[in-house]
Amino acid sequence: MSGKRMVLSAYGKQILDNFAAYLSMSRPQVLKLAFARGFTSDYDTHPIGTLTEKGWEIPDVFSEEDLLLFKHLIINKCKKDIDSSELSQEMLKSIESGLLMFEKLYNERNSLDDLKMLLLS
Repeated sequence: MSGKRMVLSAYGKQILDNFAAYLSMSRPQVLKLAFARGFTSDYDTHPIGTLTEKGWEIPDVFSEEDLLLFKHLIINKCKKDIDSSELSQEMLKSIESGLLMFEKLYNERNSLDDLKMLLLS
């Protein structure tokens, strides 16, 4: 990935690993789902500031085309131009927020709920 590397918090990494196991998916797939979920939410309502302990440097899981698309989506959401450092920061906020939302859904589900359907709804 061009630009600044993203470092996921230790807690976010733990959630990522749990969901990769729960869903039998790879980490990159869960990261992309978490980004999508976090991006479409208002991540200001989640305690992102508490996730300060750095845990894992995210490898290059997004293609250049994905990054260009995400950059334009974030520019549209923020209503301002961003550089590669800001792009990484905004993407990391969305991923961390999405992972926290996944954990909340997991903790609040009942025994009859299908976790995959909850994550996609």
